[in-house]
Amino acid sequence: MYSSLEKRNLIILGGSGFFGQQFVAIGREKYNLAVVDAATPSLPFPDVPVVQGDLSNDEGAYHAIESARGKLPERRVDALINLAAKVSYLSSHDELYAANVKTARNSALNAARLNAVFLHMGAIASQGHVQGLITEEHPLAAVEPYGETKAEAERELHQLANGTKFCHLVFRSTVPIGPGLERSINNAIFETALGPIVPYRGTKSTYVATEDIARAFFFAFENYDALAKPAKTIADRAYNVGTAEGIADKEMFLHLAKMIQGPEAQRLTIPTPYVMALAAGWVTEQFYRTAKALGIDLPPPPLVTGIAKLTKTGHEQDQSKFEHDFGRLGFKLKYKSGKDVLNLGLVHKLNADWHGRIEPTIAIRRFARRHHLKLRN
Repeated sequence: MYSSLEKRNLIILGGSGFFGQQFVAIGREKYNLAVVDAATPSLPFPDVPVVQGDLSNDEGAYHAIESARGKLPERRVDALINLAAKVSYLSSHDELYAANVKTARNSALNAARLNAVFLHMGAIASQGHVQGLITEEHPLAAVEPYGETKAEAERELHQLANGTKFCHLVFRSTVPIGPGLERSINNAIFETALGPIVPYRGTKSTYVATEDIARAFFFAFENYDALAKPAKTIADRAYNVGTAEGIADKEMFLHLAKMIQGPEAQRLTIPTPYVMALAAGWVTEQFYRTAKALGIDLPPPPLVTGIAKLTKTGHEQDQSKFEHDFGRLGFKLKYKSGKDVLNLGLVHKLNADWHGRIEPTIAIRRFARRHHLKLRN
C-alpha cells in the first residue's frame, strides 16, 4: 500500500520522442520519473534521470531498466510506460520488427519481473481497413508493415497476460497532435493546409492532443484496478483514446486554412479516389528512394504507399468504451473537439517552424488565451 503523500515511481521508455517529452513534462511534478531511450536523449528537465539503452535486445533491456530503476527511490518501479517505437511508412517489416515488437516484448517481460503495471502505446494502423467507426473489438488486420508490427506487439502482450498476473493496458490513437509536431508524421496535414490546392479522400479521422494521451496514461495507472478487465481477448485490455467525434478530411483542411489566414481563406479542394492516392504514393516513394540511392538528402514525402493504403477507409474511432470507463471515474479530455486539437497544433507550429513566417490570426490568439497557451512574439 502507498500513502496518499508518497510519490510513485515510473519509468518512461522512449521518453525523448514525440510522445515521451510530453509525458515527462506532465508527469514529473507528480511522480518520480526515469527515462530509457535508444538514442542519446536530451531532455529539458535536469531533475529527470536518463538512461541510454537498446530495449530491443534482451540483455540490453534488462540492464537499461535496472539502471533506471537504480535512479528511483528505494529502487521501486510501480509502472513502465512504453512509448518506444519506430513510426515509419517507408521501412520494411524486418526494419521495424526490433523497434516495435522486440522492444515491447522485452519491456513487458521486465515489467512482469518487477511486478509493475505496463502501459503501452499502440496504433490505429494495427487494425487496417475498417468501414465505419473503429472499435477496440475490431480485429488486428494491418495492411502495411508499421501497422503489422504494432499488431504483433499487442499479440505478444496479450499472450503474456493470458493466464498470468501481468498487468497491462494498450491505448490506440489516430491523429495525435502536440509539441514536436513539426518533427512528426502528422506535420504533413498542417503543411498541406498552407497550399492553394488540397487533395482529400472524403474520410473521417479522430484527433487527440498528446497532452490528453499522457493524462489518460497516468490516470489509467492511478485507476488500474478499476479499469483492467480479465485478458480474455486483446480488446479487453485496449482503449481507443481521442475526441468524441471525428472530422472529415475536407472539413479539416478548410478549418485549418481559415484559422491560418482568416475567415476569407479559400482552398481548391480536389477529391482523390483511392486508386489515385495509391498511384501518387507509389510515385513519390520511388522518387524519394531513387534520390536517396543517389546520395540526395530529401525529407520523407508526406504520401507514400503505406500511408496511401491506409486511406482506403476512414480512421474515426468509437470512443464509447473510453468515455464510459474513464468518464465514470472522473476523467475528461482537456481538448474535447477535433477542431480544438487542430488549433492546438497550429499554436505549436506558430511557436516552432512557422515562427516569424506566419502571423497568428485573431482566432488563434483567442484560442491560445482561452486555453492559457503562450504564443511567441
